[in-house]
Amino acid sequence: MKNLILFILLFLLAVAISPILIGEKGYILIAMGNITIESTVVTASVLLFFTFIALFIMLRVVKGGVNFSFGAWRKFSLASQRKAKRDFRKGIASYILGDYKSAETLSVKSAEPISNEDVAYLIAADSAQKQGDKASTLHYLQYLESSENTKHNIESALVRLNTLLALEEYDKARKLLNEYHRHLGHEPRLLALEISLSLAELRFDSAIEYLVRARKDKNISESEVCQWEQKAFSGQFNLIIREQSNEALQKYWQDLPRKVKQRETVIACYAHVLAKNSIQQGLSKVLLPLIKPGTNVELLKSLRDLPLTRADDVIASVQKIVQKQPENGVWLSYLGHVAGQTKDWDMAGKAFHSLAQLEHYHMDKQDYLMFSNALVAQNKVQEANATLYKAVELDK
Repeated sequence: MKNLILFILLFLLAVAISPILIGEKGYILIAMGNITIESTVVTASVLLFFTFIALFIMLRVVKGGVNFSFGAWRKFSLASQRKAKRDFRKGIASYILGDYKSAETLSVKSAEPISNEDVAYLIAADSAQKQGDKASTLHYLQYLESSENTKHNIESALVRLNTLLALEEYDKARKLLNEYHRHLGHEPRLLALEISLSLAELRFDSAIEYLVRARKDKNISESEVCQWEQKAFSGQFNLIIREQSNEALQKYWQDLPRKVKQRETVIACYAHVLAKNSIQQGLSKVLLPLIKPGTNVELLKSLRDLPLTRADDVIASVQKIVQKQPENGVWLSYLGHVAGQTKDWDMAGKAFHSLAQLEHYHMDKQDYLMFSNALVAQNKVQEANATLYKAVELDK
């Protein structure tokens, strides 16, 4: 632009100086119809120069006006989108802070203007579900189901499945999960939802099959697998004995892989079902091999509340260990509970009294409650109340 202006100035200067150099002023004659304009070259050049400057200034003014108008229009037209983005950010913050009502409202308001309906409606659906608003939750999920953006989105499917499980809409959850079944092999979150859904559908055998995969997946924790395992095997054992027979249950147990039968969670589930149904012979076969030094402490604790009616052989085996290890709190506790379950209150009271004398062992709530029952059965009401108070204190 600067070069062009410089060129024009040099051209006009040459036009103005040329007549002077040759001794002639030079004239310009312009005729338009009956109008005739006559001027010298110098005057015309000056007028032309100022005309260019005026045009340049006008162009700058017009261009600035256009830019200002476009900027104002753009600012006005995108105002709703900026507001939607603010609402979306506020909605996310509300969701994280637990204000689900605000999160739902803000997410729905911001969905369309920012073209992010899938995320916004996922947040709205989960927020509505956490408020117990099932109708709104299903409405948002139905929108997501019809959205092209979420049809092949695994993350969206995970949230929708989790929400449907919370709503106990198992048929809808099963239909959705079946669409993504091919991803189970490399998506541990889908595998976890498959196990949870199978348990909810009371398809315990299916859940047990998927647990084999879950144990091999490093992304799924051992504690989570144990929780599923406890629900799956308890449900399966109870289902067999309810719909078939005791013999069918024992055959199912025998057919389980050796590694499975050695798992503490599975052992505890089987023992509880046997005790609940008074299958004494099968229960002894499970418990007696466990009565030995080195048995896992948590396993023994899980067996303390078995509803036993007779346990002479178990008590005899535990007493042998206690005689050799009189200060072993774990076995004293177990002896007290087994004796208490079989109503041998004198033995239970002695076991818990010895347990209370140990400085290195801290009795838990379950110990205190059984000890209190034993004292009540022996008409030691005052001591029973004091023991029961200790159990209550542990909850504070």
